[in-house]
Amino acid sequence: MRVAALAALLLLLPNLAAAESLRLLNTSVLEYRGDNGSGDKGDKDFGVGINKLYLDGQMDRTSVGVQVDAVAFTKYPDVPVPTAANPSAYRSEGRLKRIWLTHTLGDASVTLGDSYLQLGRGIALSLRKVDELGADQAMRGGALSWQGDTVSAKAFAGRTNVANLDTATQKFIDDPEDTLAGASGTVHVGRADVSVHGLYLQPKTPVLDDKDGDQTVLGGAFVDLPATDWLSIYFEGAMEQYRIARIDDRGTALYAAVDLDLQFASLLVEGLRLEKFRVMGSQNSLLQKPTAYNQPPTLERIDQEVLDSENAQGGRAKLSRSFLDGSLVVYTSGMFRRYGTASSLADAVHGYGGFELTYGDGGSRWYASGGYRQETLDGAASPFKTMVHGETDWVQAVGAGYALHLTVAHENRSLKADDASDAVDHVRGTTMVGFDKSRLGSLTAEIGYDTSGTSSQDFFLAGIAAWTPLDWLAMKAVFGSERGGLKCVGGVCREFPAFSGVRFEAAAQYDLF
Repeated sequence: MRVAALAALLLLLPNLAAAESLRLLNTSVLEYRGDNGSGDKGDKDFGVGINKLYLDGQMDRTSVGVQVDAVAFTKYPDVPVPTAANPSAYRSEGRLKRIWLTHTLGDASVTLGDSYLQLGRGIALSLRKVDELGADQAMRGGALSWQGDTVSAKAFAGRTNVANLDTATQKFIDDPEDTLAGASGTVHVGRADVSVHGLYLQPKTPVLDDKDGDQTVLGGAFVDLPATDWLSIYFEGAMEQYRIARIDDRGTALYAAVDLDLQFASLLVEGLRLEKFRVMGSQNSLLQKPTAYNQPPTLERIDQEVLDSENAQGGRAKLSRSFLDGSLVVYTSGMFRRYGTASSLADAVHGYGGFELTYGDGGSRWYASGGYRQETLDGAASPFKTMVHGETDWVQAVGAGYALHLTVAHENRSLKADDASDAVDHVRGTTMVGFDKSRLGSLTAEIGYDTSGTSSQDFFLAGIAAWTPLDWLAMKAVFGSERGGLKCVGGVCREFPAFSGVRFEAAAQYDLF
């Protein structure tokens, strides 16, 4: 695979050199990690440098691009000197990570190399980047698409290709190289879209050493119907047949969303049902669990933990209203979600509300929200998990491009191991107080706290300096300690360790011509 990628790069270089436009984006991270109090000997006293270089060019109807990743450690945290008998989970290397070429001919276009893919709203397939978690999934292969006035279609095939550096731990992840093939077709009727799609997935490494291997065959469809100026309806469904560890099973997924303009307010209603629905590939070499290639809607706030994304049903309603010619938006939301299998069902209830206010000719803004959430095992007398949360983000302009910036996120949580045990309470949160200057940078103090016991320290303090010396260059430095914990984005969650040390980041984006 590396030889083929390098050969393709050599073929693309002349195209990049002759491009009509050529853009460079480079991101660099240099950090030293000290003792973060986690007790993990492999997570302290090392330095690492990470660089990602992106080049993309356009020439007439052809666009080309490459991404080169490099990482270097001052020492390997888990073993002093990696050997064949005792390999390190950390790896210094340079790698051609992404390479692609797209050519457009009339209504058709063909892409060779790496590409991001999504079917519908991600229920069947969602290969994309989630920068907040450091996740990056793509397919290396080929895709052919057609975009007409009344019909559009796409077909693709290839192998999965993921980011090899896990940003939570700085450890190496192997490419799964699972086989994917699929197609979609959409009919455009006025403002409405009616679409069908299919997907075939075969993990490179099955759960068991089976000559037939594991596989998933999936079919789905969606209808996106803006019925009137005040009503919009979206519906998506999928069915699949899959084999895992020589066991055949079926899964189904249904999702619906209705947007209503009630004149005095806007109403969003969502419904979801997932039953044994999974789109999983080979085992993640670091996390030791199957790689998920789909990301269905969750009904949850985007930052909430989702304990089961394969078996769930429920609904959500969100009511919002604008005031002061749209400068103030007030909203409230309620969600019920039942998840798990018949042997361990649980209910999650979450209610929250807030407002967003823009004032001072758009130079100042204030956002605040809060709510209560609980999760209860079926038949239990009391919840096993509760959370009271509040958050705010306030920017107050003080003139001449300067502004005060305050961000606060606080959670009171309780958790118990079983219905007979007592709940263990803890709090966690982060407060950031800063001074911003438009087009120049900011100085921020970050105060974090976490009494859950995941680290030997409960209190964290860091200083953050951001500087934009040029239009195409942004830099940021962090020094001190930052709390870790579970971070979730749209149902995808990772546990991040606390950070203690120094980190420098730089991002350069420049149009070469």
